[in-house]
Formats: sequence, C-alpha cells, structure tokens
Amino acid sequence: MRLALFIDFETGTPTGIGRYGIELLRALADLGEEPEVWLDRSFLAGWRANGIKGLPVRSYGWPRRLTSRTRPFVWGALSRPEVVHSPGNIVPPVPPSVLRSTSIHDMSPFTQPGLKAPDDGEVWRSRIRHSVSVSRCILASSASTRDDLLSVFPECAGRTYVCPLGVDHLGGGEGLARRPGRGGHILAVGTVEPRKNLEGLFEAYALLSAGDGDLPPLVVAGGDGFQAGRIKSVPCALGIGDRVTFTGYIPESALRTLFEEASCLVHPALSEGFGFTVPEAFSWGLPVAASDRASLGEFFSGAAHMFDPGDAGSIARGIALCLSQGVTDSQMEERRRIFATMTWKDCARTTLGAFRAALEDRDG
Repeated sequence: MRLALFIDFETGTPTGIGRYGIELLRALADLGEEPEVWLDRSFLAGWRANGIKGLPVRSYGWPRRLTSRTRPFVWGALSRPEVVHSPGNIVPPVPPSVLRSTSIHDMSPFTQPGLKAPDDGEVWRSRIRHSVSVSRCILASSASTRDDLLSVFPECAGRTYVCPLGVDHLGGGEGLARRPGRGGHILAVGTVEPRKNLEGLFEAYALLSAGDGDLPPLVVAGGDGFQAGRIKSVPCALGIGDRVTFTGYIPESALRTLFEEASCLVHPALSEGFGFTVPEAFSWGLPVAASDRASLGEFFSGAAHMFDPGDAGSIARGIALCLSQGVTDSQMEERRRIFATMTWKDCARTTLGAFRAALEDRDG
C-alpha cells in the first residue's frame, strides 16, 4: 500500500501520541511497508534519533504556516500515496485522490472540558473537529474512545475503526518479574494537572497514612501543567506535605530509577487516552493500582488492582491491596497475555485493514 505519515508530534521526546506514531511506523516497516515520512524540518534531528532508517523523508521549513499546507499537497500529487495518516489530528491538505486518516486518542476536551486549560482545550476541540470532518478513515485507540467520539460526532460511525496500540516496546512477556509490594516509595507518573486526579490520590494517601505509620512516601513524577500550583498545595493542606515529593519533569534515565525503586504504581487518572505508564509498570514487575475508567479499565483491569477514581476510599483500598498482596498470580497471567497480544505489529495490521476498508468504502 502506498502510504505517507504526516508527523504532527514532537519527535525529540516521544511520549503518548509521539510514541504511537514512531512505533506504528516501525511496525509498518517491519511488515514490509515503506511509508513516506512528511515532517517539519525542525523535527529532523529528533526523528533521526528516534525514527526508523531507510524510509523516504520529506521535510518543510520556513514559513511553516504556508509550507505545512502547500508542501503536503504537492507531495501528494508527486508521490500519489493512497492514504496519508496523521497520528495527532493535524490533517494536511492533499489532492482529492488521497484518502486522509487520523487517530483519536482522547475525547476529554469534549467529554470533560474542565480538565484542561480553556485555551488548550479549545485548541484540541478545534483540531479534532477539523480532523474528523476531513478524514475518511478515523482510528480510535480503544472502544471507549470510539464510543466517546461517536457520542459527540455520530456522523463518524461508518468511518471509525478501533485500533488498539501496542505495549511490546516496553519489554515484558515471559520475562516479566514479580516485585514485592513494600519498600521504596509509592509512585505516580504524569503531568500535574486536573486530568491526572492527583487530588484524589492525595486524599487517599492521607486516609492510609492516618492508620499506617510505615506507609512508603509518595513520589509524583511529572512536569507542571494546568492548575499545578493549586494541586501541589493540597498535600500540605491535608497534613501530608512532608510525605509527598514532586520531582518535576525528569529524563527517562531518572524515571527508570524511580520505577526500579518503587513499591507500586498508582494511576488515578479521570481521563486517559491509553495510559502507557500502566504497562510500563507491569514491565518492571510492580503492583499497580489504577483507575477503572475508559481505556485503563478496558485493557488492564485483570492485571492491576482497579478502583473508582472519584472515590478516595476506593483509591486507598487499591493502594492497600498493592502493598499487601503485590502482584497476584492471576494478574501475572493477564500481564503475560497483554504483552503477547497487544503488539505494534498487530496495531499495524489492524491499521492497514482499516485503510483498506476505508478505500473500498470510498471507491465502492
């Protein structure tokens, strides 16, 4: 299949959407596909460090507001791909013969608008509105994301396909270790913002610390986001300020050390597009307590201690189970299944199947 991927994400530090875009490209190449890579020239250095060698690359430069629109149209006319795919919702103009595709990872800007800064939320709502209006193929990373998408844009029903992401870039599989549930620290990873529900986690930690003098300290690893100042003031207000550490944004090597030394991971997010942090903790053999919402519950419920993120008592019980039970036998079995079945090659195969179905629907 003649493909092009429009790289609409930061390539230097690929997390979330960026990780998806790079791993999808790598898997497509492993399946024998040779998609063109279209990207901003400023992304080239990051691409060379994190991308895939051997694929044709086209780049646009200054003035970017003009070239990001005109160059993809010209490239589409020259190389005539059947499909151009945008991993992060910035869908470029292309000739009418080229089918445009995009991925939808998270609909919280529409379903829970208060979780993002107003300006940021409007940017994402505008981007998603445009991408779904012009794309003949829409890939949802989970069934829950698809359902959220169709609740807002029911007209997308006939062109939306569920394409679960892979986790095998994190390792795991039969080599998964099992770690004890005590010692070190309790770890939470994510940007300090309302969407991550850290306030609920702090309330749960305060409940646990009142009855457990040996409770490990809590470490929050992530940069500051919307309302970070207010959120970071909550531990002191709850009387646990001396037990909670905020690391700020940290490099990958330091994050690996935090995983290695943790007693468990807690992921209390109110909204999550996929949640790579959870299977990453699995790969370290950590007990995990996680929100049962959206994709987290859809993909990982059998492999972690799940809780209701809106109930501090429920979060506290999830953490307590991590510390008392660790990783159970059934959770370990489910983790092995997840790493064996949720692969990037399967994601790439499902993606190619969606492209073919969309092309047949358009041409039929």
